[in-house]
Amino acid sequence: MKSSYARRIRNLQKLMKTDKILITDPNNIYYYSGYDAEPESSFLVVDSSKKPHLFVCPLENEAKLLKTARVSFMKKDSLEKELKGHVTGFEETMRMWLYLNLKKAGIRLKPCRDIVMKPREVKDAHELEQMKKAIDLVRHAVKNDVSQSFGLSEKELAFRIESSFMKAGGIRSFKTIVATGRNGQFIHYTPKSTKIMKGELTVIDMGAKVNRYCSDISRTIHKGIGSGKKRLYEDITEIQGKIIDIIETGMSLDELQDAYISMMKSRRHEVKHFVSHGIGLSVHEKVDELKPGMVITVEPGVYTNKGGCRIEDMILVKKSGVKVLSESIPNL
Repeated sequence: MKSSYARRIRNLQKLMKTDKILITDPNNIYYYSGYDAEPESSFLVVDSSKKPHLFVCPLENEAKLLKTARVSFMKKDSLEKELKGHVTGFEETMRMWLYLNLKKAGIRLKPCRDIVMKPREVKDAHELEQMKKAIDLVRHAVKNDVSQSFGLSEKELAFRIESSFMKAGGIRSFKTIVATGRNGQFIHYTPKSTKIMKGELTVIDMGAKVNRYCSDISRTIHKGIGSGKKRLYEDITEIQGKIIDIIETGMSLDELQDAYISMMKSRRHEVKHFVSHGIGLSVHEKVDELKPGMVITVEPGVYTNKGGCRIEDMILVKKSGVKVLSESIPNL
């Protein structure tokens, strides 16, 4: 893995338009150094030619074992001294207090988060392995908990899903959504005490995280539903399949969205969110043009006052066609 981090740094150095880059996002610190950083406790400075320099809180003395970067304990003005006299790229997600402190010290700052994020778009073999592990945790939860959910409340099922992730060595990548019956009309919904019953659509949006890499999967329980709800489910299933079929290298997510809008309108469904997003260390990652090695989601959804339906899978873009990474997770 040490060689992977060195390669990532070289890729970033090729893109740099400043003397140095200050990386503050914990996911990006991890991506470029392998250090599992906590927010606001660690900062990585990437030089255009030298080995990166990691600054950590003195309490994090384990960081001294790191081989992928020079490591120093934070002292007063450590960053200011490191960056003084250099044009420094910064991530626009940087906390305001740090930005103001650096500006006050006379550090010349230039936004560059897009440059920092660019190498993360295409996943290497190690990254794909972690994401597959995160997907497998969802598969396990669906098999052992979601498949036996009738009679449970939304909150109980969400708790069981997230507990399953933790027992298997992972954590949730976002707050689990379980929305049954009329509650399914809400896209981002907090599970409540409503019981899950046969004959109702129940939307479940869940994701695990393994070694910081995320999965994001949605399934809709549809056993015993009537013909009207069945049409919603069949429409979404069909639309997802058609969207997956047209994915190819060189496409943009805007093109996928245009196709999605057309398919939804032809079935008289309202479009309420994007059909796709990138995923990796973050649940939502920016993707422009599709390239081999990228991982995206495909998640069509329909939401009415009678209930909702969403099906979401993770897709690996290949030179020719795609691979559905989450195909082992059954529909319900």
